[in-house]
Amino acid sequence: MLNQMLLFNNNNDEFCWDKLNSSKEIHFSQDCRHAFLFESNYLFRTMVANRPFMDGCHYWEIVADARTEHELKIGVSLQQKFSVSNAFCDYDFGFAFYGMGQLRHGSNADGKKYGVPFKKRGILGIYLDMDKG
Repeated sequence: MLNQMLLFNNNNDEFCWDKLNSSKEIHFSQDCRHAFLFESNYLFRTMVANRPFMDGCHYWEIVADARTEHELKIGVSLQQKFSVSNAFCDYDFGFAFYGMGQLRHGSNADGKKYGVPFKKRGILGIYLDMDKG
């Protein structure tokens, strides 16, 4: 069974994960700042933030442990409304780091090699600078 923990770490107390616009298989903490995925089959599940990032710098972390059985796609989307049954970066409006060590944008199969694979253990920090784009 897959159990993934996604941890948000930011100075903005208003930010949390949007439970209503995320895959139903994802379970959220009461404050919606932590997310867990429990499933037995390997399908991408998506969750999005409760608000957009229009400017400023933002940081959050993804924490993987031994329960993180599959690679994650972590990134940003220019749209909030899309099918959460697909990975957001499969669309032209999505940009992601795929845990297999690739960047993804507008494709569910191809991407430039980037970074190192991320699965089973570690902390992946994401820094988004909307002032630079």
